[in-house]
Amino acid sequence: MLANDFHKLQLEKLSSDSRSLTVDSFHAFDFIHQEIENWGYACTTLQKIDITRCPLEFFPLNLFPQLKQLEISRCRKLKSLSGPEDIGDSMSTRSSYSGCPTLETLALSHCSEFESLFCSLPSLENLKIVACGKLQSLPGMDFSASLEPLAGNSNWNSEVCKYPKLKILSLEHCSNFESLFCSLPSLVNLKVVACEKLQSLPGIGFSTSSEPLAGSNWNSKVCEYPNLKLLSLEHCSNFESLFCSLPSLVNLKVVACGKLQSLPGMGFSTSLEPLAGSSWNSEICEYPNLKLLSLEHCSNLKTVHCLLPSLEHLELYNCGHLEPFLGMGFSSSSGSSWPSKLKSIVIRGCRKLLAGCDKWGMGRFPSLSTLSLDYSDEVESPLKQRAFFPTPFTFLSIRDLPNLKSLELQGFTFLYGLELEDCPELQSLSEVSLPSDLFSLYIRSCPLLEQRCQQDTGEDWPKISNVPNIVIGYHDFNVKSRKV
Repeated sequence: MLANDFHKLQLEKLSSDSRSLTVDSFHAFDFIHQEIENWGYACTTLQKIDITRCPLEFFPLNLFPQLKQLEISRCRKLKSLSGPEDIGDSMSTRSSYSGCPTLETLALSHCSEFESLFCSLPSLENLKIVACGKLQSLPGMDFSASLEPLAGNSNWNSEVCKYPKLKILSLEHCSNFESLFCSLPSLVNLKVVACEKLQSLPGIGFSTSSEPLAGSNWNSKVCEYPNLKLLSLEHCSNFESLFCSLPSLVNLKVVACGKLQSLPGMGFSTSLEPLAGSSWNSEICEYPNLKLLSLEHCSNLKTVHCLLPSLEHLELYNCGHLEPFLGMGFSSSSGSSWPSKLKSIVIRGCRKLLAGCDKWGMGRFPSLSTLSLDYSDEVESPLKQRAFFPTPFTFLSIRDLPNLKSLELQGFTFLYGLELEDCPELQSLSEVSLPSDLFSLYIRSCPLLEQRCQQDTGEDWPKISNVPNIVIGYHDFNVKSRKV
């Protein structure tokens, strides 16, 4: 009786001017749902709903035409954001689908049975889906296991698969998700994490031979994301192809995608030429506005076969098979491929790439101010040559070089910061004093050098004593803390 009284209180809120509803009981939601249906019309005031741990199978979006924000979490029986009447054989012939014209934010998390987001959401701007294990694709229905439109569904309309205002899309830990096949003309930020079955973007319309599936009416335009600026792909173990037009992309981050062999990642054979018979277009392999490229722990990545004219920051971590590539200017090809705007390079654990660093010609990067290299015996010889570095240079980080014994710093007149770490054989700095502009010096896990740089007593202390901020080991020697 008390429970029903509580439900009636909730219902009274809805029948007045309430704009928000939080439900953590199936009986409460079921009661409210039935009463709304008994009214014979939808709830026109509610704008925000938060549902947790309710065993409902379907959510009736059509009952809340003014809804702007919907969050559903841990509803383990939830299958779809539509009524059961929208599911089944009638799907192929329906000309309209239940939806919500005003919904702007949708978050679904830990709904293990959720499999379909096939509804009209023309105002949706932010979509986040986490740990929905049965979701295979977006829009999420009307495709069979072979990733083709359902047989006989000649009336399939791509328009209902569009989210024209969607700006932010996040897909995380959806273990069966394999296809993002919809038009996203307004998408700005796309993040995909731990979706093990996702093989490519756009994610559908291609067979293993890198060609459109036989008989499919694939349209390249629905695979484009013209306004996408931020793209992050992390821990997608089967991801192997980024083959779509990304003219506005500014930030690209790829982490632990073990099957990715190249960027753009499709249409190329091992010789880095278009596959025979493919209608490859070099223009879609360029990212004209890309400023930050970060590639981490991609064990099979071999090359970046695209032009990067606007690149400013390059971060490469533990890509052991990555070789010098055209897009970075790390080749002997035309100078037009050099990213003249490049400001910083961080390379760690990329032995093949660093093996030819003496031929890079760092002076070709006039804007470069930060360089961080490690983990390759091959970089030790170039580091001893002043000609290896561009000028002016403001920050230099050197790490994990076990055989480096000396470092020549003469001529670094604009060096602002210097970081030396994990160089156990590094014995001393150059015979001349450090650059007069040096503001910060960091030395750690370099036992021989640390001994020589001890305050007042070390042989190299006079060379560094004029630096305002010094960290040696775990001791901070800033100007104020030093002995007078």
